[in-house]
Amino acid sequence: MGPQMNAPATGRFAVVLGLDFTDADGPAFDQAARLATRVIGSELHLVHVFGTEPSAERSRDLVAHLRLYVNEKIAANHALASMAVGIHLRGGKTVPELLRLAAEVQADVIVVGSHKGPHIKDWIV
Repeated sequence: MGPQMNAPATGRFAVVLGLDFTDADGPAFDQAARLATRVIGSELHLVHVFGTEPSAERSRDLVAHLRLYVNEKIAANHALASMAVGIHLRGGKTVPELLRLAAEVQADVIVVGSHKGPHIKDWIV
């Protein structure tokens, strides 16, 4: 882990992490955690977007699954233990919902996984 920085003038630094329950999630989570743990006062917001909203029971199961996932990551990276972590489930189109959540939490960064591998040309939007 590199040196820690202070949060921006807003007093907080927020990272939104888009998850799609594939193998791309692990590296994306690790990258989001690296970013968040470098800034004191960070928040990490995990979000999964469904094409159609799941049932209440399915939502509870997924939130429980994500909490377990976060707890396992915290056990591996103790710097995450003092960080605020939000778990969000959304229904709709992925990109608009990610952007909507980012606006709601005033995110500084959005992280998503890549299924193609890390190529610099894929990072430029």
